[in-house]
Amino acid sequence: MPLIGTLDLVALVVSVAAFAILMLGRRRPLRGDARALLATALALTVFRNASNCLEWLGGVGGLEPLEDYVDTLSPLMWGFFFYVVFQALRQRELRESEERHRILLASLPQRIFYKDAQSRFVLVNEKFAADLGMEPDGVVGKTDRDFYPPREVQGRRRASNADPRAGDAGRAQRRRRRRAHRGGHQSTGRQ
Repeated sequence: MPLIGTLDLVALVVSVAAFAILMLGRRRPLRGDARALLATALALTVFRNASNCLEWLGGVGGLEPLEDYVDTLSPLMWGFFFYVVFQALRQRELRESEERHRILLASLPQRIFYKDAQSRFVLVNEKFAADLGMEPDGVVGKTDRDFYPPREVQGRRRASNADPRAGDAGRAQRRRRRRAHRGGHQSTGRQ
């Protein structure tokens, strides 16, 4: 048997061992789709390595059409497997990030909330919800109108629409507009 035949035999033994470990192993680090895709990719690899060994040993040569089919499917299966694994890793990272975010929101002393484009609460921390006498899940999906009188809602809406980056420059500009509206009189005190 030439060196390439020996390598095919070693590859067959390794792929059969990997398939057996996957199917019989007690620890199940892979779930559902990833496990099924890996099992299929390994089975295709076992078939391909076995057919190569048979060919080197002068065995059955009628497997050529099936080998071509396996040669086409095998890279696809490995690609799908890695896609599923990477998606699972991304989902785990996202869950971990969300958990860190949740812990941060829960530990801050400030009242914190996020709103969507329609001014509905998307996320609130415990302190904000406690001020409203509710649990955070009870606040999500509601608007300021559900908790505050109409006049206060208008003030909150104006404040939330202000550009937070404007800072002191924005306040100075608002003071100038108020002065111009009152007829240009400047007051001696701060406004």
